[in-house]
Amino acid sequence: MPQGGSFPNIPDMPVGGSDLLANKATTYKDYTCTKVVATGDTKTFDYIPRAGVSSIRITVGTAVGDSLDILVNPSQLTGANDVMFLCNSCDCDQPMTGTTAFDKTGYGGIITGGTQTWEVNPNTAFAPTIIGGDGLNN
Repeated sequence: MPQGGSFPNIPDMPVGGSDLLANKATTYKDYTCTKVVATGDTKTFDYIPRAGVSSIRITVGTAVGDSLDILVNPSQLTGANDVMFLCNSCDCDQPMTGTTAFDKTGYGGIITGGTQTWEVNPNTAFAPTIIGGDGLNN
């Protein structure tokens, strides 16, 4: 499962070049890639850098394992030979996970009967994440 598409995520999901090329309009249509890694002898990919410019061939280093930091939109990829891309989903339609999930923070409970007893909250909303101050919102 890819990471949710928040801005600070570092794309780290490896996707083979031929897989990315073949599925750029479906599976990977909402992905962004920021690193290309050479995986074989050819080490190239073909890419349309912007509208109105023909596809260009980019060589990734001189040896297997060499890499290139570059922003790649899969829809602009036109060829891939012996390369792997590091990507993540940027559709912002992935579920939030970790300690920000409403039912995992401890802030999502319901006070019942006028007491300080917490029960599981069936609500699917997310509680705010409080950073610092040992959970104090000051």
